[in-house]
Amino acid sequence: MDLHRIRYRGDKEDVELLFKDYNLEGIISTSEERQKLEESNFRNQLLKDGAFLLSQPISPRIFNIISETKQKLGLEGEYEVFCLNSSSINAFAYVQPAEGKNFFIIGITSAALEDLEDLEIQFILGHELGHFLYEHNRMNYLINPNPASQGVTLLPSMGENIFLRWRKKCEISTDRIGLIACGDFENAARAMLKTAYGLTGKNLNLDVDSLLQQIDALKEEPEALEVNYRSHPLMPLRLKVMQMFAESPIFTQIINGKSDFSEKELNDLEDRTDQWVNWIKRYPRRPLDLAAMKLVTAAGIKLIMTETVIMDEEIKVIIQILHKYFADEPGDVIHEVMQDTENLDKLIRKTVKEISEKGDDRHKTFVLSRLADIAIADGKLAKPEAGIIFDIAKDFGIQEKAAYSIVVGGMSSVGLNIDWKMNSLVREIKAQLQKKY
Repeated sequence: MDLHRIRYRGDKEDVELLFKDYNLEGIISTSEERQKLEESNFRNQLLKDGAFLLSQPISPRIFNIISETKQKLGLEGEYEVFCLNSSSINAFAYVQPAEGKNFFIIGITSAALEDLEDLEIQFILGHELGHFLYEHNRMNYLINPNPASQGVTLLPSMGENIFLRWRKKCEISTDRIGLIACGDFENAARAMLKTAYGLTGKNLNLDVDSLLQQIDALKEEPEALEVNYRSHPLMPLRLKVMQMFAESPIFTQIINGKSDFSEKELNDLEDRTDQWVNWIKRYPRRPLDLAAMKLVTAAGIKLIMTETVIMDEEIKVIIQILHKYFADEPGDVIHEVMQDTENLDKLIRKTVKEISEKGDDRHKTFVLSRLADIAIADGKLAKPEAGIIFDIAKDFGIQEKAAYSIVVGGMSSVGLNIDWKMNSLVREIKAQLQKKY
């Protein structure tokens, strides 16, 4: 059984994208070697903190569940499972690099072992084993070890966004492994819900069908889904896509010991999964936010096109604005607008009209401020650029004096931190180097 075939393609694609765009192999390999040299011993620390290894003499029930789970998944490696004293239902997977061999450690809380049924524990164990199988643990080296840092990872903002998106997607892959390990959707779903909400059947009617019906009812209203599950955006999604996997012919074949499902069956499943996963992507769903995004993009492109030399800095600022305020994929937004550059003015007029009629001063000030950011990104504010911004302000019904205040306010907050003279000098030197070499 090739479990790599059922790894969710969104998980795999994001990892490949990060490795390709940020050349991560060297960074991660170096981190692994450093950890070996430091001889950090997470395993011994667990024992010092009161955890204990679930061996056959100490806990024959759990040891047998572990053995059966490995057998179901066809895994031959050595995996150590430790029990941690905790009242919460939880588990984790950790790889401790060492010279000679790595230690694959699963931690599971005493509450999980006491409150979960055997098949539910098999789901939890299978899920954690899935992280080992797909080497998700290697990505943890990208997490920023400095708690005082603003960034979650060591990556720049766009790379970090891919990482955070991937961290949700990788759970879909390991949920599939957990489901295969326990062999039953109801038990897998109950284990997931008990882990997420900390309640057992004593305090919560874990009616999986009822919850799934609530999610289905919102499938035509992505904005409602986003609002309803903002604090727990992943759990309903994970539950739904795991149900789709459970009901697919692929799962049935695997449970029956077969793995000759077709690529078409797999692609059909992944296409339907993608439709649900795309709901967690940031993209404006409210009409005014969508209009503001398109206006900033279209007018920003027009600002850039006023220059005879297109500056990298201005393009970068548009990308940063889109990424910070609107969308996970700013490139897609820009490409969509640029497909019809001949109608930029038409798009600008349309979105200005929409914001003027339905928006308020906050929307108008936001747009003008962001356009000012783009215009001064190259270290100067040219007259044609100012003209575009003030024309939009006029259409917004904002007086020229107020528009100047907004633009100057943007300049005072970020400053002219790009040196136009330096950029010119860089271009001259670059041209000379290209001639020589």
